[in-house]
Amino acid sequence: MLVPIKPLYHLQLIPKTVNSKLAHPWNESSFYRNGRDALISGLLNFNLKKGSKIIVPAYICSSVTDHLKAFGYNVILIDINKELLLPINDIKKEIIKKNIKAIILIDYFGFLSAQNIEIAKKIKENHSDVIIISDRCHSAISCRNLNHDNIFFDMIMFSFRKSIPCHTGGALFPSTKRHNEVKFNTPNSQFFLFLMKNYFEKIILSIGWPNINSQHLRNFFSKIFNNFFLSVTEQYTAFSVKPKNLMLPKILYNQLANQSYLMKIKNLRLNNYYHLKKKINEVSINMPIEIGKLSAAPQTLPILDATGTLMDHLQKNGIGAYSWPNKEIPKEVAKNKKMYKNSNYFNKNIICLPIHQSIDNKHILKIGEVIDTWHAAKHES
Repeated sequence: MLVPIKPLYHLQLIPKTVNSKLAHPWNESSFYRNGRDALISGLLNFNLKKGSKIIVPAYICSSVTDHLKAFGYNVILIDINKELLLPINDIKKEIIKKNIKAIILIDYFGFLSAQNIEIAKKIKENHSDVIIISDRCHSAISCRNLNHDNIFFDMIMFSFRKSIPCHTGGALFPSTKRHNEVKFNTPNSQFFLFLMKNYFEKIILSIGWPNINSQHLRNFFSKIFNNFFLSVTEQYTAFSVKPKNLMLPKILYNQLANQSYLMKIKNLRLNNYYHLKKKINEVSINMPIEIGKLSAAPQTLPILDATGTLMDHLQKNGIGAYSWPNKEIPKEVAKNKKMYKNSNYFNKNIICLPIHQSIDNKHILKIGEVIDTWHAAKHES
């Protein structure tokens, strides 16, 4: 049995017509190609000029920092602490020392919303003019009241692909413009390639062979699809062009307009998280985040492995486990392990276990069994 790395798309999600209205909070959001475009658009709406300095957690994907730099912003990286949060004292020092204009606070893997709100409160006490962005791109299905949360942030940004099966889409809450009738784009080559890749994976998963979750095959197939995708799809304009509001694909709109469907995704992810967490606790594997009340339907269940052996064991046994941001961590962070000690530690040792809506009890049991065999072998040695 193979355990899928991400949620699978189902043909019935393609609507012939769209009759429902967008559910909250999407009826109050602006849409973009991805979360990065939503971020840039939000900063431009605040008239943040080129050369402005923005604090960014060092534990981040380089695509975000590269995007900011492409628009002329000066990225100030700060190492996260052992709780995966930006240290408030470090933030305050940088604000005074470097005239910081904006700060990004990340809810890693769908957690830490409450903790980041407390950080935002402390910053605003003495620096009300600093723009604070809540990065919730790891989970677009919140368990929180966003209207309440937005009191403490200047904007909240999302990406859909980590939560909902789709080929494009990011959002900015609240919307910077009054919502008029939503315009839809027609299915394009990007959409059809997304479907092709999705159904290719579904066939392999149903057969159970080959093991596309192994690192070797994952890299091989990603390279094939990425090269094919780039050769037949329209190329986007340069990064430095101001992001435009997205004409929503109907398949994405259909999912965002279906409140019962979104609630089902939330419940499935939460149930899978709690069931797998129970298995993890039985073998005393640590988690990097102390979890109280969940802030969102999690993207994944993150665990820590300092031995460096569990990831390979999981992938070889068909589990869609992965690390983030892995090789996509900013180069300056990877090169400077002393300055960004915690960011490099988590990048090396966090394993993301799948708990998405395409996983059921048999998959949870499979993950548990594979971890049990690893745990037993570790103790025997």
